[in-house]
Amino acid sequence: MITTAIQTPVPLTGLTPQEELAQLPGYFESLFLVLGLVLLISWIVGSLATATAVRLTSEEIEKGEASVQASFKWATSKLPSVWAVSLLYGIIIFFGFLALYVPGIILGIMFSLALPAVLIENCGVLDSLGRSRVLVGHRWSKTFALFLILGLVLLVPAVAVDLAGTLFGPLNYLAVSLLSALYIPMIPIFLTVYYYSNVARTAPQVQLAPTSAVRFCPSCGEPVTEPNQSFCRRCGNNLRPSQG
Repeated sequence: MITTAIQTPVPLTGLTPQEELAQLPGYFESLFLVLGLVLLISWIVGSLATATAVRLTSEEIEKGEASVQASFKWATSKLPSVWAVSLLYGIIIFFGFLALYVPGIILGIMFSLALPAVLIENCGVLDSLGRSRVLVGHRWSKTFALFLILGLVLLVPAVAVDLAGTLFGPLNYLAVSLLSALYIPMIPIFLTVYYYSNVARTAPQVQLAPTSAVRFCPSCGEPVTEPNQSFCRRCGNNLRPSQG
């Protein structure tokens, strides 16, 4: 589709070499324009779909029910934050991979839960990075293994998408879009479930103070409010255990 859109305004067939050379600036201008529009639209639609999937999963986990319409409307209001954290995350990973890949992998794991932190906890963009680092802390190997498994699981539908592009001919774009819509939401759903798993792990455990049984005066039934109380304040009965 992109090739067709480029070649339509700037046909390069049937021209002399000089004419083709003269057409190159217009060709590259059209190429960058189309690619820019495709990337922009993909980023907007992808961000909206990701935020909606996170919201749906969160509502299902917390409340046991979720509304697609309400989640979509809510996700639309969060788009600026989603774009900001996605852009910052991408920049960090990009420079990490420039440093011989390993730092990119480490940073990718460290900040992998930044987006759920923004969408679920309403963290700021920078605060979400710190929150992700806390949630992933001490679970580096497990997080890496889970993301590796997720990548292998998504490899199968990705290969199917590539095959669909060659098998369906003119309908390849439609086939690729339908197949992609089936497996791409798995990523934000996985992130959200893993986010809640880590939140539950890092949440402070509430220790309930032991409660002593309420005592009553055996003579008049008055509640005994102090653990070491010796006499009933109502009737004066001796509350101390008898000796012997």
